[in-house]
Amino acid sequence: MNTAFARWSRQELDFLATHYVIPEWSLRMIQRRKPGLRRTLGAIHRQARYLGLVPLRAAAIAAYREAMIDDVYDMAVLDYTGVEIAHQLSAQYGITVSSKWVIETLRKRIHPSVYRNWARRSAERRSRYVANSWVKRRRAA
Repeated sequence: MNTAFARWSRQELDFLATHYVIPEWSLRMIQRRKPGLRRTLGAIHRQARYLGLVPLRAAAIAAYREAMIDDVYDMAVLDYTGVEIAHQLSAQYGITVSSKWVIETLRKRIHPSVYRNWARRSAERRSRYVANSWVKRRRAA
């Protein structure tokens, strides 16, 4: 029997619905432990999307990104660099945040005057950042 187009059993669908949203369960773990026919990783992923399942990690990251906007605004006003903002957000929320995402958020989600003023002070921020790094190196030596 060709299993490529075999219908999903109720038991398979229930297993997928309960385990796909748990962050610790990868597609490979679901593939190995799922009852019924052995499905490809792509088939499991497509079926989960068809059912409207979203991994909890992706949903949590989206919620965190919305919560981070106020923090990005505050740190931009306090004149943090993009790298410093990304580092602080990563430490605070426990997810990886890139400086590219920070700058895009400043450009698109924060009031334009805040971004313009923040960008205008970039040379001053860079020089302060370099001076602080020299101080840290001297302390470490």
